[in-house]
Amino acid sequence: MHRADSRPLLRRRAGLPLAAAVAFGLALGVLPGQWMPPAHGDENMGICAPASNLPVMPPADGGGAGRSLPAGAGFVLDPGCGDPLDVREVPPAWAQYNSGATANTVEHLGTGSYVVWFSGLGGTNGVPQVTAVGGISANRCRIGAWGPDGFDEAVSVLCADAKGAPVDWEFSLSFTSEQTKYAVFGYLRADQPGAQAYQPTEQYAWNGVPALVRRTGVGRYTVTRAESGTQPGVDLVSAYGAANGLSACKLVDSSSSVADVACFNGKAPADTPFTLTYGAQGNLLGLPDAGRSAGGLASGYAWVDTTAGSAPDPTRRFASKDPGTGAGWSQSYDPETLTASVTMPLSLATGVPQVVAVGSDAASCAIAGDWSKGSIPVECWDGNGNPVREPFEVSFDAVP
Repeated sequence: MHRADSRPLLRRRAGLPLAAAVAFGLALGVLPGQWMPPAHGDENMGICAPASNLPVMPPADGGGAGRSLPAGAGFVLDPGCGDPLDVREVPPAWAQYNSGATANTVEHLGTGSYVVWFSGLGGTNGVPQVTAVGGISANRCRIGAWGPDGFDEAVSVLCADAKGAPVDWEFSLSFTSEQTKYAVFGYLRADQPGAQAYQPTEQYAWNGVPALVRRTGVGRYTVTRAESGTQPGVDLVSAYGAANGLSACKLVDSSSSVADVACFNGKAPADTPFTLTYGAQGNLLGLPDAGRSAGGLASGYAWVDTTAGSAPDPTRRFASKDPGTGAGWSQSYDPETLTASVTMPLSLATGVPQVVAVGSDAASCAIAGDWSKGSIPVECWDGNGNPVREPFEVSFDAVP
């Protein structure tokens, strides 16, 4: 699906033609004995029994003109794998944010298929990022398509298991179309996966210098942006497109001027469109930071290698409430549960994390469970769906 160029735009689910009589028998729930109840009592944190033998409804393919240059951002946690079909729900207040101070909504279209509406943010610019939420299995989520639905921005999310089959799963999703200069910040949609070099038409850079995407091999890309002159920040990367449930993209490495991206179809490198959002010393929504302005968004990020050290690399971390002493930062790895935990000098009681794996292999990472008690759990899997110890970048944005 395409945006204002050749992608049909999403439309409201109510206007989507559907077969009149499709019966869905959902076998969803919490797997007993697998996880302690989260502090947030109104979500399953990804511990779901997958539905089976159910059709996947495609994302809506209508359109709406939207506004030409909206400026805004938001995030959502879809908090329950047992979401009823064909019902637009409002996520709990602790699990969503919209810079326009309005409520976002989520609709479950079919097995592994969702649409999120970011209220008031519809337009022809901006990119989403998605992260699977839930431990136990190597399920992953990707962006299907996105575009304006009237004044709202509609983003479809598609989740699949390690074999590429659609599966109902939880996810965190962010969207930004901000064009501000509170900190180093930018985003792009890399929509020409086979091109050797190009400047994406849909992108924003904090300093006005366009980024360049170069294809360096099958499924390998180097994104070059203007040198920020700061310490390395953080990048989020998401594959998009509805073609293949095994499609995924990740970081190989990044610096203040370059992000190397690798994309896969399962274990095999594959040319894949992706979105990329980056920032340094601020949040990845392009919004005012709580450390610099009253009413700003509390946020943080870190590059984490759990094979070394007891805290994230001090040159590759940021938190809006960081006292500057290193206090409040920690990282650990539990070899029994195969879970990494990251603590930031922020309150994690309300808000949403996202994570991206770092490395040249086909591994992916997900948020593994409840983070509200003070640390963000992360689990990673290789291309076969086996647990693996993998570096990653993690970010967190709090609800004001």
